[in-house]
Amino acid sequence: FGGWRADGTTTRATWRAQLLGVATDPGTRGAPPSRELLEASPTGAVPFDEGYARLRRLVDFCPEVRHLIHDDLINFNVLVDGDRISAVLDWGSSVYGDFLYDLAKLVFYQPWFPQWRNIDFAAEARAHYDAVGVAVPHFAERLSCYAIRIGLSDMAYSAFRKRWEQVAAKARRVLEIAPT
Repeated sequence: FGGWRADGTTTRATWRAQLLGVATDPGTRGAPPSRELLEASPTGAVPFDEGYARLRRLVDFCPEVRHLIHDDLINFNVLVDGDRISAVLDWGSSVYGDFLYDLAKLVFYQPWFPQWRNIDFAAEARAHYDAVGVAVPHFAERLSCYAIRIGLSDMAYSAFRKRWEQVAAKARRVLEIAPT
């Protein structure tokens, strides 16, 4: 689970360990772990701690399934032709885990894209899964868990880049996702 190599080996033995590693894994390009980066930010680590506590409460709903996750769909990596996807580019951030993770990225970042304001990604996905007969147990809990995990990780990345307004905005979004 997590990052993978050409020979199929991965960075984690379990998906849940990959999710929980957001607190302790080294950051981007040798940066300190997420929480340490955030302690030094104007926002501080309190929102991270609250979000991480919520993630821990939800992680047991997450199945130990191994699907390929793109994990970078919002950065102009999806090309469309009309209403059809024609290409998905840049798989450098891809990981193995639960397929709902990519959906959670869209859910987390929806407020950043005004053109998405009328799209209920979760409802559309549920309707699609129902229509094609795919059972998705604990859909809401899994989606919330992954959106929180994405937010926590991306808060740290923004702190690494010293983008303090982004840290604060992502912290607010994390706390919106799964109320206490």
